[in-house]
Amino acid sequence: MPRQSLKTFLNDYHLVFFILIASILFIIGFCLFPKPNPYSAVLLTTLCFGSYYLAIWISGAEANFTHDEQSLEVTLFARNLNIYRMLYIPLADVRGFGLEQITRGSYGIIIYLTNSDYHKFSVRKYEEAIELEAYLSTFLNKLTKDTHPKYPNFLSAFAFAIKKVAFFYS
Repeated sequence: MPRQSLKTFLNDYHLVFFILIASILFIIGFCLFPKPNPYSAVLLTTLCFGSYYLAIWISGAEANFTHDEQSLEVTLFARNLNIYRMLYIPLADVRGFGLEQITRGSYGIIIYLTNSDYHKFSVRKYEEAIELEAYLSTFLNKLTKDTHPKYPNFLSAFAFAIKKVAFFYS
């Protein structure tokens, strides 16, 4: 079985560590510089960027993808947090996948399920995501705006999105 690896991070821990580290560094910076000075903005910017990259490093994980005839197995191991997760996704439940740009410069491999659910794996290295995309396309459908089986046009996809975010939808 071919095994594809991807450097990613655990999304549910990333924001927690960013807020925690930024708060601690902000308190330390406020204690060191109680009065505003010309370097306060530079220090604040440096602390925020440093806490973001430290949170990415802490929540970093290796994701390994393998498959057989019935299922896709995803193994996540976050060495710094000592978290090991195994996901078994039956191939019959997978509608397709996509390499999507989440924010500017940030990508993710998203595996769409038939029940409108999904699994997202945030990408740290885009080159690895391209290799994984080639691997996944050998046995899964790559979903684009033209090949989406459930939403053949923009209006049907937009109506689904409005229903998902509406307050009265349960």
